[in-house]
Amino acid sequence: MKDLIEKYRKSRNRLLLLDYDGTLVQFSSIPINALPSEELLDTLIRLENNRYTKVVIISGRSSDDMDKLFGKLSITLIAEHGAMIKSFNMWHSVVAESDVWKKSVIAVLEEMTRDCSGSYIENKRFSLNWDYRSSNPESGSLKSREIISKLEDGGLLQLHDLKIHIGSKNVEILPRGIGKGHTVLELISHNINDFIISIGDEATDEEMFEVLKDNPDAYTVKVGDGHTCAKYRLEEVTEVVSLLKNLSLCD
Repeated sequence: MKDLIEKYRKSRNRLLLLDYDGTLVQFSSIPINALPSEELLDTLIRLENNRYTKVVIISGRSSDDMDKLFGKLSITLIAEHGAMIKSFNMWHSVVAESDVWKKSVIAVLEEMTRDCSGSYIENKRFSLNWDYRSSNPESGSLKSREIISKLEDGGLLQLHDLKIHIGSKNVEILPRGIGKGHTVLELISHNINDFIISIGDEATDEEMFEVLKDNPDAYTVKVGDGHTCAKYRLEEVTEVVSLLKNLSLCD
């Protein structure tokens, strides 16, 4: 930690890549209730106000959600795992939007939703997300595996060039060309950063860690347990907020 903070202090072109749910805030069974604390908002504002630091929140959330959470801040927002980015106060699609594949996939998700009380489908612009956080854990886990099996065995993933992200009590289906890794590569290609920190907790964040693994100026941080290709690990959200607060106190 001391080495990381010292590196940050000496750098002059810093990039902070931050996931949201499970990283900056605890997960909630009702996503709308997972709100940023005043401490976190103040910390992000201090970081962004530092002329050497660029803050990017890159989340699977929709652009509408991101605006509700951080719309009043000047930080860069990236929604739907990199499919949309907000710049100059306007949202822009990074990839072409297509709903051709959704009809077939949503039929599978609806079947599982009927059989799993408390689960629901979130139809975002670029993806479909099946969430079972409010369901019986055993039932939700079983149905999530059924979804994956049906989509893989039915050939829908190959037919429409889709991929599956298995998250914390959710299964998300999206086009293979969308991902945090692609977005991070694009971000760093336009700048020579002498300090990068990427923090996340789920499989979608592993794509960020993967593209940064050989970068000597990058610190990749996994939040929580589980396999990761990140170089470092923090146990919980409070440690992430504490780290960011320490960085915000640097020049």
